[in-house]
Amino acid sequence: MPTRTTAAVYIGTVSVFFLFIMAQRFFGDASYAIIGPYIAEVWPNRLRASGMGFSYGIGNPGKIIGPLGLALIVGSSDYVSPKVVPSALFPALLFLAFWYAQVALMFLLVGFETKGRSIEEINRTLDTPAGVALDPVCLLAQ
Repeated sequence: MPTRTTAAVYIGTVSVFFLFIMAQRFFGDASYAIIGPYIAEVWPNRLRASGMGFSYGIGNPGKIIGPLGLALIVGSSDYVSPKVVPSALFPALLFLAFWYAQVALMFLLVGFETKGRSIEEINRTLDTPAGVALDPVCLLAQ
């Protein structure tokens, strides 16, 4: 039976694959320091606690979809302890990149900028019914 070889790319003695994983972990984990406070800002006061719970809870299916999807992609029938072959790494990383892209798309389509705005200003904007313009002069007079 012929042996199968895989090409590995190195910069000096450091694996490029390892460098990419380190970059993903750095930027991926750093995003959580931003997402938590952002999610708290985008819910109006009356819904903030429920909204935060909903936001964190809606992510829980990913704890099932992620490992199950990866096990299916690598072609393993053992979902608890799948054995990974090198040829399955790239499709598995594409699977993870797909979900990161979905999150980025949601932030682009649904998210709004909170930088430089107080929590009261954001809350006032969120509590205003759609189609009602806020008059800044009237707001200052109150």
